[in-house]
Amino acid sequence: MKKAFKILGSVFLGLIVVVFFAYARIAFINDYSFQKPVESPLKDNSVHLVSFASGEVFIQNQNSLLASAINKGFSSYRAFGKSQLDQKFIKQNKVAFSHSKGGGLMIWKPYVIEKALSSIPEGDWVIYMDAGFIFQGPIAPLFKDLGPEVSYVFQKDGWDEASLVGSNECYTRRSVIERLCGKHIEKCRKDPLISSSFMMVRNDLRGQAMIRNWKMKLEEQENLNLLPRHKSDKKNYPGFLWHHLDQAVLSNLISSTVQFHDPRYAKFVTKSDVFPTAVWTHRRGGASTRFKHLYSHYGAAPTLHPHTKSAKALSSISPFNNPVIVHLRHWINQAIGM
Repeated sequence: MKKAFKILGSVFLGLIVVVFFAYARIAFINDYSFQKPVESPLKDNSVHLVSFASGEVFIQNQNSLLASAINKGFSSYRAFGKSQLDQKFIKQNKVAFSHSKGGGLMIWKPYVIEKALSSIPEGDWVIYMDAGFIFQGPIAPLFKDLGPEVSYVFQKDGWDEASLVGSNECYTRRSVIERLCGKHIEKCRKDPLISSSFMMVRNDLRGQAMIRNWKMKLEEQENLNLLPRHKSDKKNYPGFLWHHLDQAVLSNLISSTVQFHDPRYAKFVTKSDVFPTAVWTHRRGGASTRFKHLYSHYGAAPTLHPHTKSAKALSSISPFNNPVIVHLRHWINQAIGM
């Protein structure tokens, strides 16, 4: 029995030492006075980070995103919240904002990007990131091989060309594809769904026009599928999973508008192009654990995309994400009123 207690004591002491040094390491790497400043990846222009959060856990995620973006090459950081949305915009879209999902069905997304574009110099870039991301390194790789005329960079979301999993028809109601795409319906159906959780937009006439068109189409309630289904509505396409709201509208708009998918002006990347620079660590959602919302952004809980094989599980073996430490940290935060 004594031997067992000694072993347990040694394990406990070892865990305390590991956690102590892990926290000491984080204190060191977060002291930016030790780090060499990272310049903008662009010679003559700047890059600006934009995000939006509404609700406690989403603001926590946004704080993690902003902290991780320091000294990565950004010139400014715009952290939008619901209080920064114009009341006229909210009233005009009161049906969408009556839904708690997405803080108003994500209808605010092109609005905040447009607002950011209007406040930066011409030629500068906005990188929009959902609040569930954190940056792992400088943003320079995101600008690699960017043509001089490119105005927007889009990410294909979970694209599996062989089975068409991740195509627009899987995530857009048939009636919306037909309304948005006109004579380009077949192209829209088979094109890969474009993610709206990450995008890059240059502040030029093309970038402004794309965001303005997306905002306008989102404000048409039929495209968000908010209105009651009409009896004459056709069945959805084979493989349909759910209507992806703002993302569905953006993706079909890009597919059906020549200027928005012209390779001279648009660059399309995959998750593997983005994820070395940024990684998804949202505290909620995903097929992981009921404690995920308590996890530290210094190590992410596992998250698996339910419909594609391309997603990877993120590491949860950090000492900060040991369930015992998660509960201990939560208890300490409660005790000191954080």
